[in-house]
Amino acid sequence: MTDEIVILGLAKKKNKYQVLTSEKTFSFTEETVLKHLVFKDKVFSKSEFQAVLDDESQNDLLNKTLKFIGFQSRSVAEIKKYLNGKSENPAHRDAVLEKLHHLGYLNDEAFAANLLDYEIRSQKGPKSVEFKLKQKGIRPDIIAKTLSAYDHSMESEIVKTAAEKLQKRHRDEPINKQKQIIYQKLLRDGFSNSVISSVTSQLQFIDNSDAKLQSEYQKMRMRYHSILPKEGKERIIRNLMAKGYAYGQILRITKSAPESDSFSSENESD
Repeated sequence: MTDEIVILGLAKKKNKYQVLTSEKTFSFTEETVLKHLVFKDKVFSKSEFQAVLDDESQNDLLNKTLKFIGFQSRSVAEIKKYLNGKSENPAHRDAVLEKLHHLGYLNDEAFAANLLDYEIRSQKGPKSVEFKLKQKGIRPDIIAKTLSAYDHSMESEIVKTAAEKLQKRHRDEPINKQKQIIYQKLLRDGFSNSVISSVTSQLQFIDNSDAKLQSEYQKMRMRYHSILPKEGKERIIRNLMAKGYAYGQILRITKSAPESDSFSSENESD
């Protein structure tokens, strides 16, 4: 059994070289081919060729990681996790990390700053930024430094803009419902309770909900038509109030509906 491996031929296929040897065919990156001068009729010892294979494995890992990074910006923790899942060789993982460091990809401060900028443009609050940075494995000191750029005045301005958009979108809802929708949405988006309350307390709400209330009322009358009148009307009132409509507003709407006289007189006598 020979201790030599002979290169019988090689051909470029897409981004790699198919290398036919006296043992079998291998797929090498251009970096590996150039570094080890892999060409037809060249002879390697088994140990020399093993070094070629080690370099190819490392180059392949680097290229896969660069593609992983290319899809979107990644934190150092994400890159390390990816490498751990792709290679069992710690020397290869460390070599790839060193290469990525020289290429400028291992920079959690830049990653955190970019995420902050994206979240602000997406109208997300500081709590959302903090949560996502923690998820990405960013160090606490970098998180604190990043959040210091998201000051109270900036948060208030973004909350105001977002709240006004939500106002316009939900003007057919009663005012209490509008406030609830705005508060819950902004809270989910990571803004602080104090800023939301402060900003929304200064908004001028417009109530265009009578038409929607009329529609809701007619649907409920159909739903409860088989129930005794008084019980049905009580259920309608409870359901409409649960949707945010005021009791007085409900009474006004029902006055124009069929059988409304008996409805209003029953409630007025209570």
